[in-house]
Amino acid sequence: MDPPCWVQVRTAQTRATGRQLFGNNHHESWRTPPGSTVCYGDLGCFSNDAPFFSLERPISFLPQSPDVINPTFTLYTRQSPAQGYRLRSGDTTGLARSTFNASRPSKFIVHGFLESFLATWMPDMKDALLRQGDYNVVLVDWGSGSFSLYGQASANGRVVGAMIAQLITFIQNTTGARLEDMHIVGHSLGSHVAGYAGERLKHLGRITGLDPAEPYFQHTDPTVRLDPTDALFVDVIHTDGASFYSTKLGLGMAQACGHVDYYPNGGHDQPGCDKSPITHLEENGLYLGVREIIGCNHARAYHLAIDSINSACPFLAYRCDSEDDFKVRAARGRYHYGLSLTLAQPIASQQERGTLYARLTGTSGHTEEVKLTNDNVYFNPGQTYTFVMTSKLPLGDVTSVEVRWDHDSELLNVFSWNVLGLRHPKLYVGRIDITSGETQQTATFCGQGIGVETDQAQVFSGKC
Repeated sequence: MDPPCWVQVRTAQTRATGRQLFGNNHHESWRTPPGSTVCYGDLGCFSNDAPFFSLERPISFLPQSPDVINPTFTLYTRQSPAQGYRLRSGDTTGLARSTFNASRPSKFIVHGFLESFLATWMPDMKDALLRQGDYNVVLVDWGSGSFSLYGQASANGRVVGAMIAQLITFIQNTTGARLEDMHIVGHSLGSHVAGYAGERLKHLGRITGLDPAEPYFQHTDPTVRLDPTDALFVDVIHTDGASFYSTKLGLGMAQACGHVDYYPNGGHDQPGCDKSPITHLEENGLYLGVREIIGCNHARAYHLAIDSINSACPFLAYRCDSEDDFKVRAARGRYHYGLSLTLAQPIASQQERGTLYARLTGTSGHTEEVKLTNDNVYFNPGQTYTFVMTSKLPLGDVTSVEVRWDHDSELLNVFSWNVLGLRHPKLYVGRIDITSGETQQTATFCGQGIGVETDQAQVFSGKC
């Protein structure tokens, strides 16, 4: 398929073709005033007006053309882990000759600013994924568009996202691959590129943002940056969240922008990144050493992601409202336990609403009864609910779990009323999984569909 044709650029003062506007200097799009638009065939039109022009983006760039940015998409699978296949939207012959398999999940890996396919973390992640599972892994190289002024590269990411969406749509229509099986992983600017792709695809399965870039994106309109509407599930790792405008020159967003946002070590000041510049240069050489000096915390996001793929041990996180909230909770209880409650779904079960409590008992002690939900929660049969409990002392091996809940009726739902206590609302327990945050030791207790009636405690001690 030929590259999308250039249509035209419109501004308040000028009306010219794209080639006339940019000429031979590919860095001149900053000269176009806000309110300008450039169109690139099937990819559509791109404006540098609001919301892409704002206080956070005082100089608004138009994206360069697809043939200037020239992104490439290279497929690797377990059948061809070293020999990549170049994929192009519209190239049915090339897709058919490749080792792409529509029955496998697909992973698209996208780099960020001043990077390309040669960034070592991309093939490292590709290799880790192929060792771990049978995937279609596509490396997205848009180096020709990322080696530019930062604002220009940010704008170019919009075209790259559109071209990823175009390729995924082509693959879906040609092979029958499920959009829900598509997963885009992006680092820095690549996180927002993934968001632009997901915005166009509507039902993309997942996006993982690895320290999404802060400048030009933090506190902007969701259309401009990665946000939870860009995929069915958006998870984000923040590792360099100190302000870009502070002495620490943080490159990543601190702002939450996913369904789940992880902040290792508070999302800033990662271990090992406080080394002297000389040490970074001695350990990594000139090129990588300079990158580590400037972006060590920023790079930790993809290192952690690769480690999580390679590790057989799960990485455990705790839900909290802020770093300060986490520190307060950690001070109150140093030992952490994850509790996952899976409800059974017998014929008598129905959605219930209420507040849940639990108490853990182990070989070395027990917790107090802990309120697991801050507010009333809807409990649906067959669903799993996950919580974190803390204990001032280690419990040893957890031997039992006591569960209690308080039913709360909905005023507008007469079927949920418990008039005179005659209905006896129950939660039917399928299983309870306990994981120690410190030792990763697990214990599973079978609920066998036992119904826990409101205001009554039930102890589960039979392990599966």
